[in-house]
Amino acid sequence: MLIAELVVSLDALDPTGLSRTEVNAALKSLAKVRSWADARHVVLTRRLKHIADTSPEVSPQADVAAASRSGRRDADRAVARVDVLDSVPELETSLEAGGVSGAHVDVLANALSGLKPEHQEALAADADRLVAIAERCTPEEFAKVLRREVARLDARSGEERLIRQRSNTRLRYWFDRDTGMWHLRGEFDPETGLHLQGRIDNTVEALFHAAVPDTCPTGDAKHDHLRGLALAQLILGGRSDIDGDTNADTNADTNADTGRKIDVCVVIDLDTLLHGLHDHSLIDNGTTADLPIESYRRMACNAAIIPIVLNSDGVIVDMGREIRLANRAQRRALRAMYDTCAIPGCTVKSSHCQPHHIHWWRHGGPTDLHYLVPLCSRHHHHAHEGGWKLAIHPNRSLTITYPDHTTHTTGPPATQRAA
Repeated sequence: MLIAELVVSLDALDPTGLSRTEVNAALKSLAKVRSWADARHVVLTRRLKHIADTSPEVSPQADVAAASRSGRRDADRAVARVDVLDSVPELETSLEAGGVSGAHVDVLANALSGLKPEHQEALAADADRLVAIAERCTPEEFAKVLRREVARLDARSGEERLIRQRSNTRLRYWFDRDTGMWHLRGEFDPETGLHLQGRIDNTVEALFHAAVPDTCPTGDAKHDHLRGLALAQLILGGRSDIDGDTNADTNADTNADTGRKIDVCVVIDLDTLLHGLHDHSLIDNGTTADLPIESYRRMACNAAIIPIVLNSDGVIVDMGREIRLANRAQRRALRAMYDTCAIPGCTVKSSHCQPHHIHWWRHGGPTDLHYLVPLCSRHHHHAHEGGWKLAIHPNRSLTITYPDHTTHTTGPPATQRAA
């Protein structure tokens, strides 16, 4: 009855006259309706699975895809939700009540899929606590929690899992007749993937630090485009014409050197690196890759990772230089300290942000690390043209003064990373 009332209320809304508070309230109501719909979808998909048990000609995935007008991947996800909720019924109760979303269920399904049966049972047995966590978290935050849980459960078999993943390494390529484009698709174990990602990201930095090609798209496609050009540069070598004429003056030696180096930035506490996982372990390699401790130790021995030591506030030692633009070391340090844009609540990854001078360069401010914070393009605009004033404190807390003279002070980076 509550869901029916919410649907009627949402249908009667005139969005043109709503305040921000009213829009947020309506979005929360819509999320409850969506969660309820996801829960009913699970119930119906479960019934299809039961029918298939006695009627082999029935394919739940095919029926779900046809009836929902969805792709096979969405249908597979729907069936996987049934399996997860059968093992964790407490999560299904929360889904129907609007406490979690279908995305939370998918996150748990992904976490369980790579575990041994005994570890799956151990994780499912802790259902009440996991549901309580999920109800307080976004799906992305819930995924981080589960990665830590899985790492603790599967710590002893970390190297064994990595060996299995390496045996599944794949690379395919083909031409698409419709678009005429050449496609490349690969799957690699997380350790190899981290090395590859480091090389590609460093090549992007070397090639396009000063400017991007004139043909570069904007928005979400920009970073994919630059990574594609960087990969071509690494494989083909030389300058070719992969990035147009925009960066013709880029130092060729720098490009070649970048292609040879493995430069992976990992934030890890010393106790974990030396002795293994513990209740307060901190491991952040800048991706969602889950590697065993042995991988980090191996990379450290080979000098393939950049060690970053943080103090209790999550602040790195100053590495600033008197230059106009932040150098690579400074950008790396900012990524280590900040998971996202420095403005609270912003989810743009720090790797996609620009270093902002708290004391503006044109007003005499230095390019020292202490005075740099990562800001996404939207918040960078607010800081320069929108009238926002930022002040930084010794522990890297920020005080933001808005145009109406109200202020907001953040915690240090470590508190935002843990939030």
